Formats: sequence, structure tokens, C-alpha cells
Amino acid sequence: MKPHDEISRADVFRYLTADSRMPNLQTIQNLYIPSDLDREFPLAPHFVQAFGSYPNYLHFNDDFKMSARDLLDSRGFTLINHTSRVNDEGWHMIERVYQHDDGILLKAEFVGERFFRLYGYYRDESSVKTLLDGVQEHKYVHEENQTHIYLIQSGLGGLHTERVEISPPDINLELHYNDDFPPVHERLVNLLAQPKSKGLILLHGEPGTGKTTYIKYLSSLVKKDMLILPPYMTNYLTSPEIIPFLLDNKDSVLIIEDAERILQSREAGGDTNSVSNILNLTDGLLADCMHIQVIATFNASKHLLDKALLRKGRLMVDYAFGKLAPAKANDLLTHLNTDYRTDVPMTLADIFNLDEQTVSGERQDTRKVGF
Repeated sequence: MKPHDEISRADVFRYLTADSRMPNLQTIQNLYIPSDLDREFPLAPHFVQAFGSYPNYLHFNDDFKMSARDLLDSRGFTLINHTSRVNDEGWHMIERVYQHDDGILLKAEFVGERFFRLYGYYRDESSVKTLLDGVQEHKYVHEENQTHIYLIQSGLGGLHTERVEISPPDINLELHYNDDFPPVHERLVNLLAQPKSKGLILLHGEPGTGKTTYIKYLSSLVKKDMLILPPYMTNYLTSPEIIPFLLDNKDSVLIIEDAERILQSREAGGDTNSVSNILNLTDGLLADCMHIQVIATFNASKHLLDKALLRKGRLMVDYAFGKLAPAKANDLLTHLNTDYRTDVPMTLADIFNLDEQTVSGERQDTRKVGF
């Protein structure tokens, strides 16, 4: 993540210090949970084997230009592992692992030929500060029209973020959404542009109505960092790790996808701790400290939500994405140069996947996919 204004130049990366020493390699292998930090090369077990101590985690707040490789080479870092792959977004990723005799292990993730990310482990803070002095001068500045989306991940060093490179979708709000949506969009952009803001934004509706596509589009207009908490990590909302993580990412937008379970009414069996944390993040003392705006998306009916979430002053925007009215759907179909016309409402997914068919039992239906 890029640093916030209050982070000093000397604190361009974050240190997490180990509070214990692991006696042997087997211990850390038993405790170690693989994550994005170690897709192929077992960084933490290798560190223990190479340096004989439990590592401290090193998290960088910036991405770096290719010229930073020269700095690593000139400071005595040795390349000990090299792999390549294609990520889910289609980017060619090259991963290099560098080691220094002074107890530093770094993984560099190269995204195409533009920039790379650094993660790693270290033994003592004085060595890592000396050997990486000046790395901030090689910071990569992302294009202004790019999305500011980061995926929250968990690793041995705690919660961290991974930048998601997504080109903003080419959409026309007047064409792709119903007539009541443009004023909602304008309010959303204005709210998210305000510094040190808080509050809850609910975007809901059946699958295929354009919620995810809209968030991608919105992220290209808002200059705040947007932190995505994927469904498989919603349990971290009740983890002690979430508070220091959000303190490191003040004035950001937290996006919780498929949030039905954690927003469900406590009286109906919802997760009491998750609901309480969201209440505090959006309109409580924590909200005043962190300035986090929360966007929650879900497909279920709103009547299942905890009523406290809907209180005025906390709930800033509540919009239900629906199928396009027949007239709107036909306008979009005409724009897409298709001869098909409808007299019933249609989802965006149905419109953009008219030719996609799926066979199920005795009938054939248009495939409904997320849009």
C-alpha cells in the first residue's frame, strides 16, 4: 500500500517483530500457514533453516520501479530462487527470492515490465534499515486512471494487502443502469471523495445486476485506497489483527463482498461480533479514529439485516440494483447491435450473455453470471 500523509519518510515499510524464538525448523513448519507470500518458495521455513531464528515480517507500503533491482544487486543480495506464472488477471508475474547474509530474505513480485512488489523477513532491524536505505527513491507511481484496489490477505506476518491491477470497465451509467441510479452514483462519488469520512454503504440486488462492475468503475473515480475483504476472510472482522491493520490504512474504503452472513440480524442468529465491529467501524469511536468507509455488497433481501446497521447517520447510501426495465434493456440491446428484444426486465448478465446457454435437466436456460 502507498503510505498515508502521516507516515514519515523514514517509515516507508512496516516492521512486525517476533515475540518468540522458534527452536527448530519443524516447529515453524507446523505453525506456518501458506499464503500469497509463499506461492512456491517456502520463505519462512527457509529463513529458519538459513539463519537459525524465527523471522520478523517486513511489509512495504509501496511498489517499486525496475531500477530498484540494481539497488538490491549493489547491496550484496543474492538471487536464490526464480519462478514465473500468469495471475488471475492475465498479468505475467515473475517472482524472485533474494537473500542477504545479514539475515534478510526478500520476495520480489514483478508485474509485467512496469513495477514489482517486495515482501520479506529479517533478523534485526538495524541491518534491514541500512541495506534498504534509499529504496524509497525508486517508488513506482501508478497511473492516475488506474483503480486503487487492494486485496486483503493473511500471512505469517499478519494481514497485508496485494494490489489488484484492473482496468476500469467501459460503462455508461445512463445505459447500463436504471434511471434512478445516476443520482445515487453522484452521491457516492461525493461521499467517498471526502477525507476522514466514515459510514456504511449498502449495494445489494440479485446476481448479475452490475454490483461488482460498478465497484470497479467507482474505484477509478475515487482516489482513496479500496480494500477488498473477500468472503473467505470475513472471519477476520472479529480478529484482533483487524484493528492494527485498519489503523495502518486510515481513510480507506473497506469493501466486504457477499456480506449476507456478517450483516444478518443478531436476533436471527447472525454473527454478533461481526455486526458489532461493523457498527463501531461505521459510527463509533473506532470510526472516529480510523475514518473507514464500508461498502457491503450482498444478494439477499435487506429485511434480514441487523436493524442497527440501517440507522440514520450510519447508513449513508442504500441502493438495490435491479433488472433493467424492458425499455432500458432494449436500448442496451440496440447499442450492442443485437436483434433480440424483450418485453420483460433483464439483468446485465443476461443481456451480455445472450449467446451463452447451459443445459440443465429437461430445459435450456440463459446462463446467469456475475456482472
